[in-house]
Amino acid sequence: MSTVSTHSTLGILATGDNCVDWYDRQQQGYAGGNAVNVAVSARRAGAPVSYVGAVGTDAAGDLIRRRLTEEHVDLSHLHVEDGATALTHVEIIDGDRMFGDYDEGVMESFAPSAEDLDFAAEHAIFASALWGRTEHHLAEIRRRGCLVAFDIADEPARPAAVTAIDQTDLCFTSRLADDADTRALMESIAHRGPSVVVATLGEAGSLALTDGTWHHCPAERVEVIDTMGAGDSFIGGYLAALLEGAEVPECLQAGTRSAARTLRIAGAW
Repeated sequence: MSTVSTHSTLGILATGDNCVDWYDRQQQGYAGGNAVNVAVSARRAGAPVSYVGAVGTDAAGDLIRRRLTEEHVDLSHLHVEDGATALTHVEIIDGDRMFGDYDEGVMESFAPSAEDLDFAAEHAIFASALWGRTEHHLAEIRRRGCLVAFDIADEPARPAAVTAIDQTDLCFTSRLADDADTRALMESIAHRGPSVVVATLGEAGSLALTDGTWHHCPAERVEVIDTMGAGDSFIGGYLAALLEGAEVPECLQAGTRSAARTLRIAGAW
């Protein structure tokens, strides 16, 4: 299974997308984005966490910086670029978030710099996803000793996912059920290199494959206020537990607890 380097001086580096999730009906904005959500959930679980991405020189960028600073996430390598911060329009229907228009803003031209790669090498775990614009840098990050975690969501055929899977130690995906198709997909991913493959299954819980062994964890039953960021929160909780040396079943449980907390609130965190 994936193991965490004992030579790194820092914990988890979440790299990639951020945005303000703008709830049109409520006229309310929340800091979010996959990498930001992972960073905050891992930090709340007790892990030391850094975030690298690009925000604009606007009020939305100020909001993201302020909220991450309040959560004690290291922003020493945050890129602040002239322009607009990413914005996602959101509707909540029966507690389930529905995405509308998305403006990528300055994240459209984001790429980790050489200095960012040096910074990554100081961390035990590097976490990113389809929207992070990091997939072409994963081989170098792994070469420097980081364990690479990557979220392909429900799009395993997307070009970024195809590129990333081969250079990933721990691959996350989202599916609807623990069925033959899900297990076949997870096995195909594992055959390409990742030593651990984890699928979040919504109400059906989560499933992991490592060393040919399957592990299932049921979901916690909670009153769902908003599903925004629940999968990202699962990843953050999982990685925080992994950083502490937990085995796969315990990591699944930690991710489940983290996701359950997120489901009970409006916004991702």
